Amino acid sequence: MKSNEILAEGDQPDHEVQMARGQVYSAAKNAIELHKLLKNLDEAQGLDGWVASYITLASEYLETVRNYLEYDQMSDPMSLAETTSSSAVASVVTPGAGTLFGGSYQQRDNPFRKPARKAKKK
Repeated sequence: MKSNEILAEGDQPDHEVQMARGQVYSAAKNAIELHKLLKNLDEAQGLDGWVASYITLASEYLETVRNYLEYDQMSDPMSLAETTSSSAVASVVTPGAGTLFGGSYQQRDNPFRKPARKAKKK
C-alpha cells in the first residue's frame, strides 16, 4: 500500500523529506562558498563574534540531525539495507570513514534515540 493511499480524502501528503533535502543542499552550497571566503581571511582580520557563533550553531545543528538519522538507520538494519549500498553502509558504520573539511565521523550516544521497550512482567 502506498503512503498516499492511507491519507483521508482531501488530505495532502507531507513533503518534509523533499524539503529537507533541498535545505541541506542549499546549506552545503553555502558552506562551500563560506569556506572559500574564509580562505581569503587571515587570523589578524578575524571574524565578528556573532559570525563565528552562527557558523558554530549551524555546524552543531547539522551534526545533531546527521547523528540522529545515522543512529536511526543503524538501529533498523532492514531499513539500512534497503536504502543504502554496501559502500555507503561502510562509511556510516566505520569510524574515521566519511570526512568533510578535515573532520572525521565519531560514533556518539544519540540523545534522540528511541528508548528500548521494557519487557512486561507477568
